Amino acid sequence: MSILQYLKEMINFLPELFPQDLSAITLSDCTHFIGVWSAKRPLGEALRKVIYPGKKISDKVMLGQVVKHKKKITKYYTKEESIFNYPYLAVGVPVFENGELTGGICTVREETILETQSRCRMLLEVQNIMGDSMNNLTEKMDSLVDKYKETRKINDLMQDVIQKASFLQVNTLLKATNMQDEYKESFLALADEIKKMAHDTKDASFKIIKLLNEFDVNAADFFSSIKHIEIIVASMSNSINSIMDYLSKQSDMIIHDDNNKKLYFGKED
Repeated sequence: MSILQYLKEMINFLPELFPQDLSAITLSDCTHFIGVWSAKRPLGEALRKVIYPGKKISDKVMLGQVVKHKKKITKYYTKEESIFNYPYLAVGVPVFENGELTGGICTVREETILETQSRCRMLLEVQNIMGDSMNNLTEKMDSLVDKYKETRKINDLMQDVIQKASFLQVNTLLKATNMQDEYKESFLALADEIKKMAHDTKDASFKIIKLLNEFDVNAADFFSSIKHIEIIVASMSNSINSIMDYLSKQSDMIIHDDNNKKLYFGKED
């Protein structure tokens, strides 16, 4: 019995050796398909309608390329490239018997490492956008903190003005007591204006302090939330990069054309 006959007999058992996302296994000689196994999922059902035993292989399908080039080929087909209208990863291996090419075998996977990598790249792009947004937000928050500090300085200056106005009022009242009546009234009026100015300034300062204190309370929670988000974004970035590194290593193991990897049966030349 030839290796192709063995493989044809085993084609319904081979899927047990593969991951659950395997969609199909196809087997051919150098001209026609001789065996097909497909899973009961969309890609497998679509493949069964297009590829079946007895159909002639063509260059449009993986085994056609494998037989033509006499080497292992791994290719990721996008939805646009796929004749089944589903993206998939196909791995085809030529079958040699006693040094002669007798056909090929191919596995098809619907859920692939490449597809996962693509999704991770999209997620990484979103994370980068989030990171940029967080940087912009941090810059604006830094600017807000600077304005907050300036407001505190202005309020401190107002407190100094209030204190000096109080001293000025007292001095004005003292001078008024030693003045003649014609000047005394004017100094008393001036003292009242100074007192009113100090009172208004003190009232405005009190409102500013109240707002600043409320800002302190709310800002503490807000800055804590921003910091927490930054930590989450950074952690997400590290996780995605770790996944990408792992998938890259896995894809390097899977997606690698190796002309020396051939399936032999009998004596190797």
